[in-house]
Amino acid sequence: MRHGEADKGGRGNLFLLLGFAVSGYRLKESFKC
Repeated sequence: MRHGEADKGGRGNLFLLLGFAVSGYRLKESFKC
């Protein structure tokens, strides 16, 4: 259970980072307009 949790957390962090990057990029683009 612990092993699976760690794997899930790692993937969650990765997706969180990706989403953060996309959000920041979109925010920058919207501010450009």
